[in-house]
Amino acid sequence: MKKLLFLLFLIVFVGGCGFNPQTGPKVDVSNNGETVTVKGKEGESVTFGAKEIPSDFPKDVPIYPGSKPTGSYVAAGKDNGLVVGLETTDEFNKVTAYYSEELTKNGWLINGQTQGSAPTGVFAIKKGEVSGVVTIQKQEEKKIVEIAIVLGKVTPAEGTNQ
Repeated sequence: MKKLLFLLFLIVFVGGCGFNPQTGPKVDVSNNGETVTVKGKEGESVTFGAKEIPSDFPKDVPIYPGSKPTGSYVAAGKDNGLVVGLETTDEFNKVTAYYSEELTKNGWLINGQTQGSAPTGVFAIKKGEVSGVVTIQKQEEKKIVEIAIVLGKVTPAEGTNQ
């Protein structure tokens, strides 16, 4: 799951910090000992490393009760987005039922829901201009359930009328 969160971070980072394959990214990096913030040339930024829910995390996105934050990545600027990792010792089915009910109750449209053979559940969600994915995965060896919440503003592709 940490690899998935890191991969998602890289996608947000490369897309949001003005990466140019010929000249490389133009960034400033600051580290306060707990988090690292990378700022791009146009004011966009990505902060990662905090084991807490970001202060600007949407209140209508449920955080599983009693879960422990394992990390977060927040991108600000042209393509805002965030990733939050959580873990709990509750049963996989209880966690997926909670997200199915609470997302709907909070006005999120669940565009798709899948469940893999190794206990994994994925909810594709959308509300207004924000879309995202909630992934729930049971880690047998650790006896935990990991939750990853990925959210971002939907921006229509060039040349579309969305």
